[in-house]
Amino acid sequence: MATAADNRRGILAMLLSAAVVTSSDMFIRAVTFIFPTGEVLATRGLVVMALIGGATAILVPAHHLRLAFQPFVLLRALCEAVMVVLFVMALPHMIFADVTAVFLSSSLLSAALVAAIGFERVGMSRWAVLLIGFGGVAMVVRPTFEQVNIGAVYALASASMIAVRDLVTRKIDPATPTILITMVTATTVTLLGFVLMPFEAPWRLPVAHEAGMFLAAGVLVAGANLLGVVAYRRADISVVAPFRYTALPFAIVASYLVWGEMPDFWSILGGAVIAAASIAAIWMQRA
Repeated sequence: MATAADNRRGILAMLLSAAVVTSSDMFIRAVTFIFPTGEVLATRGLVVMALIGGATAILVPAHHLRLAFQPFVLLRALCEAVMVVLFVMALPHMIFADVTAVFLSSSLLSAALVAAIGFERVGMSRWAVLLIGFGGVAMVVRPTFEQVNIGAVYALASASMIAVRDLVTRKIDPATPTILITMVTATTVTLLGFVLMPFEAPWRLPVAHEAGMFLAAGVLVAGANLLGVVAYRRADISVVAPFRYTALPFAIVASYLVWGEMPDFWSILGGAVIAAASIAAIWMQRA
């Protein structure tokens, strides 16, 4: 059981992580209107690799580097890479806040997945909460028989990949350093960006202000990963995890201030339902 001080530090780290990752996504969305998906992934990934690689070299003993090649570490990295590709592809097609809301449904999908395959026993009350949360996703996406927003498809597929990634993460040897897992993931995402290059429009070197956005996105996402580790390191997960959903109001503010986009009533209500259902599921799991 964590102390009150540990929980306060965890909450603060999670609040900062939510704000920082939203800021990173904001810069990434800006460059998706200019550059192909693969170039976005590769360029940001090189920044992240430089930062995380330096930390890995300092913090991880040489004899632990072999742990990077465990099958579950590599599989998790591949899941994360596919998730990032889908997320970046969703960004230009939806309001920024709506993409964030759908993306946050990943915890609901994770809970449903582990229940469906028998990893956890889930009672009727928790299934009801999960279904309510999926109703919130439907409010945000609002598919019709005539048209389905391709951005919503990408966002939902991205959230689904998080559920698979989290399931794979449970299988990783606990002795594997977190920073090493992060480095393998960053490397895989970057390599996938380069793999996409032959299938996209020609890449070009970013000019100064574009390079600045890539640099900011890379630094911020690396910082968000670090803050996420700090948030969960000693605090109670059931106390800290709900504050992850402050990313949604951050995204709404960013949507309005940067792009003049304002989610409509149903999107805001759906986002609130997703957050409430996810928090309820976390507390029920703890109980």
